Amino acid sequence: MTVFTVETYVIKPEKQEKYMAIIKKWETYIKKNKEKCKELKSWRLFAQVLGGNSGGYVEIREFDSLADFKKFMNGIEHDKEFCHVNQS
Repeated sequence: MTVFTVETYVIKPEKQEKYMAIIKKWETYIKKNKEKCKELKSWRLFAQVLGGNSGGYVEIREFDSLADFKKFMNGIEHDKEFCHVNQS
Protein backbone atom coordinates (compact mmCIF):
# COMPACT_ATOMS: atom_id res chain seq x y z
CA MET A 1 0.00 0.00 0.00
CA THR A 2 1.42 3.37 -1.01
CA VAL A 3 1.69 5.99 1.72
CA PHE A 4 1.86 9.74 1.11
CA THR A 5 2.80 12.44 3.58
CA VAL A 6 1.43 15.85 2.69
CA GLU A 7 2.53 19.04 4.41
CA THR A 8 1.12 22.47 3.72
CA TYR A 9 2.71 25.60 5.10
CA VAL A 10 3.30 29.29 4.49
CA ILE A 11 6.72 30.94 4.45
CA LYS A 12 6.93 34.60 5.44
CA PRO A 13 8.13 36.85 2.59
CA GLU A 14 11.29 37.83 4.47
CA LYS A 15 12.18 34.12 4.94
CA GLN A 16 11.67 33.03 1.30
CA GLU A 17 15.34 33.31 0.33
CA LYS A 18 16.51 31.27 3.33
CA TYR A 19 13.77 28.70 2.69
CA MET A 20 14.79 28.24 -0.95
CA ALA A 21 18.42 27.72 0.12
CA ILE A 22 17.26 24.94 2.48
CA ILE A 23 15.19 23.35 -0.30
CA LYS A 24 18.23 23.35 -2.61
CA LYS A 25 20.29 21.66 0.12
CA TRP A 26 17.50 19.10 0.64
CA GLU A 27 17.43 18.29 -3.09
CA THR A 28 21.22 17.91 -3.08
CA TYR A 29 21.04 15.68 0.02
CA ILE A 30 18.50 13.37 -1.64
CA LYS A 31 20.60 13.04 -4.81
CA LYS A 32 23.86 12.55 -2.89
CA ASN A 33 22.46 10.05 -0.37
CA LYS A 34 20.40 7.67 -2.50
CA GLU A 35 21.11 4.77 -0.14
CA LYS A 36 19.92 6.71 2.92
CA CYS A 37 16.81 7.84 1.02
CA LYS A 38 15.98 4.55 -0.69
CA GLU A 39 12.59 4.32 1.08
CA LEU A 40 11.58 7.70 -0.35
CA LYS A 41 9.87 6.81 -3.62
CA SER A 42 9.24 10.40 -4.66
CA TRP A 43 9.24 13.94 -3.31
CA ARG A 44 7.52 16.97 -4.80
CA LEU A 45 7.19 20.59 -3.78
CA PHE A 46 4.42 22.80 -5.10
CA ALA A 47 4.26 26.57 -4.62
CA GLN A 48 0.94 28.35 -4.39
CA VAL A 49 1.06 31.16 -6.91
CA LEU A 50 -2.54 32.29 -7.30
CA GLY A 51 -5.21 32.82 -4.64
CA GLY A 52 -5.14 31.77 -1.02
CA ASN A 53 -1.97 32.27 1.00
CA SER A 54 0.91 34.00 -0.70
CA GLY A 55 4.07 32.03 0.03
CA GLY A 56 2.11 28.80 0.50
CA TYR A 57 3.73 25.45 -0.26
CA VAL A 58 2.59 21.85 -0.45
CA GLU A 59 5.24 19.17 0.07
CA ILE A 60 4.41 15.56 -0.82
CA ARG A 61 6.52 12.48 -0.07
CA GLU A 62 5.70 9.00 -1.34
CA PHE A 63 6.62 5.69 0.30
CA ASP A 64 5.75 2.07 -0.49
CA SER A 65 4.49 1.43 3.04
CA LEU A 66 4.12 2.90 6.49
CA ALA A 67 7.10 0.78 7.55
CA ASP A 68 9.22 2.47 4.84
CA PHE A 69 8.08 5.88 6.05
CA LYS A 70 9.07 5.05 9.64
CA LYS A 71 12.42 3.63 8.52
CA PHE A 72 13.15 6.74 6.44
CA MET A 73 12.21 9.14 9.24
CA ASN A 74 14.23 7.22 11.83
CA GLY A 75 17.23 7.11 9.50
CA ILE A 76 17.37 10.81 8.66
CA GLU A 77 16.52 11.85 12.20
CA HIS A 78 19.91 10.53 13.33
CA ASP A 79 21.86 11.62 10.26
CA LYS A 80 24.17 14.53 11.12
CA GLU A 81 24.33 15.71 7.51
CA PHE A 82 20.54 15.86 7.27
CA CYS A 83 20.27 17.75 10.56
CA HIS A 84 22.78 20.27 9.22
CA VAL A 85 20.67 20.78 6.08
CA ASN A 86 17.61 21.67 8.16
CA GLN A 87 19.44 24.01 10.53
CA SER A 88 20.94 26.20 7.85
